[in-house]
Amino acid sequence: MTRLLFIYPLRGKTPLSFRYAETARRLYNEKVDVRLLTVGKDISLPSILERVPRQHISSSEIESRSFQHLRLQSKIWEYLLSIPKDGLSIFMNGIDFPVVFWACRKLGLPLIAQYPETSNYSVLYRKMLGWLGKSTKTALLYESQRYANSYQIGGFSQHIIPMPLPAYFLKAAQQHREMSQPKGNSWFSVIIGCREASSKTLQSIRSIANQCEHIRFQCWFFNKEDLSRGSRALESMANVSCVRPKESVSLYRMSKLYIEIEESKAKPSESHHLHHIRESMEFGLPVFLMRNGLGTEWITPGVNGYVLESGQLVEMANKIRLLAHSSFLYDRLSSNASKMAQQWHPPKVCKALSDLLLAGRRKCTYISGLNHPTNFTT
Repeated sequence: MTRLLFIYPLRGKTPLSFRYAETARRLYNEKVDVRLLTVGKDISLPSILERVPRQHISSSEIESRSFQHLRLQSKIWEYLLSIPKDGLSIFMNGIDFPVVFWACRKLGLPLIAQYPETSNYSVLYRKMLGWLGKSTKTALLYESQRYANSYQIGGFSQHIIPMPLPAYFLKAAQQHREMSQPKGNSWFSVIIGCREASSKTLQSIRSIANQCEHIRFQCWFFNKEDLSRGSRALESMANVSCVRPKESVSLYRMSKLYIEIEESKAKPSESHHLHHIRESMEFGLPVFLMRNGLGTEWITPGVNGYVLESGQLVEMANKIRLLAHSSFLYDRLSSNASKMAQQWHPPKVCKALSDLLLAGRRKCTYISGLNHPTNFTT
């Protein structure tokens, strides 16, 4: 029998995303034995996973951190030894447990480990994982090509499968797209995704906003400190506002375009939130990014957005004004952005994950996999 074990480390009161396990459950139903192993603080599961067999290894608040980590790893090893291994494949959310890499190598089990978007690991730690778990049956899963390039671990194959967008968000985006809204008018609003509030970033915002006087810019800062700094620096600009909304859906509904003007550092850091790019495209927002930015592999220039070279702020402002005053061009890019976002819908992510986890042992009922669309509007 084909078995899938999903291992999740739980560090806080709020759950990590169970969307890979959720989509696998929807895809396989009863055809595959899906099980969960959660480690750390106990939390409630999404409703679709409540009936899935689950083993929990709890952490103790009174233990020292090093002793706790050692005990948890020992418990994981004992659990992996005890379960049936015939037809078993393992998915681990994160790379926190080296024992899983080592155990899968020793037991000859296929392992897919998702490299987390919000954490960085030292070169020494990554080398240790490669040494412990080097196996042709072990692969790493990344959210984007940039992460894969930056955080490779020798000895493992790597795959790019962004996490599926949540069901409530997809429904909200579909409702928004179905609404009849005029495009290319005076209330054209642009989201600027701000990774930081550096002097260079703020000066770039001023430059673009000054060239687009009749366009509204909403600078989306992802932490309170940057929001405060940005608000003080940009308060004199009539067409610029600074926001940090708790609910992103309302911001996407009010906007027509998503841009990022910052140059990424040599390696991605935990301040980067790739899902904002994908979410905006689901709402039909074309995306403008800089060449060295994250997520550029999702943009086909002139089709669903634009990728600009470093410092091309005048060119970016020109393209923003062009989209604001050309309904025909905007509608085409908007439609193509939505089509691109379909690759992150649960069925297609499930199909790609199924092919990866089960290595062709079981065919999926979905026809299309995780591929870039070819039916762009021209």
